[in-house]
Amino acid sequence: MPNKHILTYNISICYFLKSVNNKTMDKNFEDLINNLKDANCKNDFIQQIIKEEIKGDIKKEIKLLEFHRKNLLNSLHKFQKQIDCLDYLIFKIKTKIKEKQ
Repeated sequence: MPNKHILTYNISICYFLKSVNNKTMDKNFEDLINNLKDANCKNDFIQQIIKEEIKGDIKKEIKLLEFHRKNLLNSLHKFQKQIDCLDYLIFKIKTKIKEKQ
């Protein structure tokens, strides 16, 4: 049984799609929405992508997705730097403990 949040979200997207182009959500849109949600895309971004998909503006769609990917990658690098700092701190503390023994 689907998660209540996902079901509510998909229903709201269905209504959005109907209002944009009087189309119902088919399996392709459902897969697209699920993939975007898995990529941690926000509702307004997903709606932008769907609008471009409906209009057939693939270049704009790719541009938006690449921008989101770039932001995720920047976040990853930021978190990696924080992890590296913690790893160094752990190493220093372990080294200090070994020196005392």
